[in-house]
Amino acid sequence: MAGPGAGQRKHVSLGSFAQKADANAALRASLAAQDSGTWVDPRDGRVAFGTYAGECVAGRHDLAMRTRQDYEDLLRLYLLPAFGATALADISVLAVRRWWAQASGP
Repeated sequence: MAGPGAGQRKHVSLGSFAQKADANAALRASLAAQDSGTWVDPRDGRVAFGTYAGECVAGRHDLAMRTRQDYEDLLRLYLLPAFGATALADISVLAVRRWWAQASGP
Protein backbone atom coordinates (compact mmCIF):
# COMPACT_ATOMS: atom_id res chain seq x y z
CA MET A 1 0.00 0.00 0.00
CA ALA A 2 2.73 2.36 -0.89
CA GLY A 3 2.36 5.65 -2.64
CA PRO A 4 2.11 6.34 -6.35
CA GLY A 5 4.94 5.62 -8.75
CA ALA A 6 7.65 8.09 -9.65
CA GLY A 7 6.33 11.15 -11.41
CA GLN A 8 2.72 10.39 -10.51
CA ARG A 9 0.67 12.38 -8.03
CA LYS A 10 -2.37 11.21 -6.20
CA HIS A 11 -5.21 13.46 -5.08
CA VAL A 12 -6.05 13.10 -1.44
CA SER A 13 -7.87 15.32 1.02
CA LEU A 14 -5.47 16.55 3.67
CA GLY A 15 -8.25 17.88 5.86
CA SER A 16 -9.00 21.45 6.82
CA PHE A 17 -6.64 23.92 8.41
CA ALA A 18 -7.12 27.08 10.42
CA GLN A 19 -4.09 28.75 8.83
CA LYS A 20 -3.06 28.82 5.19
CA ALA A 21 0.56 28.23 6.25
CA ASP A 22 -0.48 24.97 7.95
CA ALA A 23 -2.30 23.83 4.80
CA ASN A 24 0.73 24.65 2.65
CA ALA A 25 3.03 22.75 5.03
CA ALA A 26 0.76 19.69 4.91
CA LEU A 27 0.68 19.89 1.12
CA ARG A 28 4.49 20.14 0.89
CA ALA A 29 4.89 17.17 3.24
CA SER A 30 2.41 15.09 1.22
CA LEU A 31 4.09 15.91 -2.09
CA ALA A 32 7.55 15.20 -0.67
CA ALA A 33 6.37 11.82 0.64
CA GLN A 34 4.84 11.00 -2.74
CA ASP A 35 8.07 11.92 -4.50
CA SER A 36 10.18 9.81 -2.13
CA GLY A 37 7.87 6.80 -2.36
CA THR A 38 7.07 6.81 1.36
CA TRP A 39 3.54 8.19 1.02
CA VAL A 40 0.64 5.98 2.10
CA ASP A 41 -2.89 6.83 1.06
CA PRO A 42 -4.89 7.47 4.26
CA ARG A 43 -7.88 5.74 2.66
CA ASP A 44 -5.92 2.48 2.74
CA GLY A 45 -6.38 2.44 6.51
CA ARG A 46 -10.11 1.85 6.05
CA VAL A 47 -9.48 -1.59 4.55
CA ALA A 48 -10.38 -4.44 6.90
CA PHE A 49 -7.42 -6.43 8.19
CA GLY A 50 -8.94 -9.66 6.88
CA THR A 51 -9.21 -8.31 3.35
CA TYR A 52 -5.70 -6.88 3.43
CA ALA A 53 -4.14 -10.03 4.92
CA GLY A 54 -5.93 -12.27 2.43
CA GLU A 55 -4.69 -10.19 -0.48
CA CYS A 56 -1.16 -10.20 0.93
CA VAL A 57 -1.04 -13.99 1.17
CA ALA A 58 -2.72 -14.43 -2.21
CA GLY A 59 -0.18 -12.08 -3.80
CA ARG A 60 2.81 -14.05 -2.47
CA HIS A 61 3.63 -16.21 -5.49
CA ASP A 62 7.04 -17.05 -4.04
CA LEU A 63 5.61 -19.17 -1.22
CA ALA A 64 5.83 -22.94 -1.18
CA MET A 65 2.45 -24.67 -0.88
CA ARG A 66 3.08 -25.75 2.72
CA THR A 67 4.18 -22.23 3.75
CA ARG A 68 1.06 -20.75 2.16
CA GLN A 69 -1.09 -23.26 4.05
CA ASP A 70 0.68 -22.40 7.30
CA TYR A 71 0.11 -18.67 6.75
CA GLU A 72 -3.56 -19.24 5.92
CA ASP A 73 -3.98 -21.42 9.02
CA LEU A 74 -2.35 -18.80 11.25
CA LEU A 75 -4.61 -16.12 9.82
CA ARG A 76 -7.75 -18.25 10.18
CA LEU A 77 -7.03 -19.54 13.67
CA TYR A 78 -5.42 -16.56 15.38
CA LEU A 79 -5.44 -13.27 13.54
CA LEU A 80 -8.78 -13.11 11.75
CA PRO A 81 -10.87 -13.84 14.86
CA ALA A 82 -9.15 -10.96 16.64
CA PHE A 83 -8.67 -8.41 13.85
CA GLY A 84 -10.44 -9.68 10.72
CA ALA A 85 -13.21 -7.08 10.55
CA THR A 86 -11.15 -4.25 12.02
CA ALA A 87 -9.92 -1.47 9.74
CA LEU A 88 -6.15 -1.33 9.51
CA ALA A 89 -6.11 2.22 10.84
CA ASP A 90 -7.99 1.07 13.94
CA ILE A 91 -5.49 -1.62 14.95
CA SER A 92 -3.31 -0.02 17.60
CA VAL A 93 -0.04 -1.20 19.07
CA LEU A 94 -1.86 -1.62 22.37
CA ALA A 95 -4.50 -3.86 20.76
CA VAL A 96 -1.80 -6.06 19.25
CA ARG A 97 0.05 -6.25 22.58
CA ARG A 98 -3.15 -7.24 24.38
CA TRP A 99 -3.87 -9.88 21.74
CA TRP A 100 -0.31 -11.23 21.98
CA ALA A 101 -0.46 -11.37 25.79
CA GLN A 102 -3.67 -13.37 25.59
CA ALA A 103 -2.52 -15.58 22.70
CA SER A 104 0.85 -16.43 24.23
CA GLY A 105 -0.71 -17.54 27.50
CA PRO A 106 0.81 -17.47 30.98
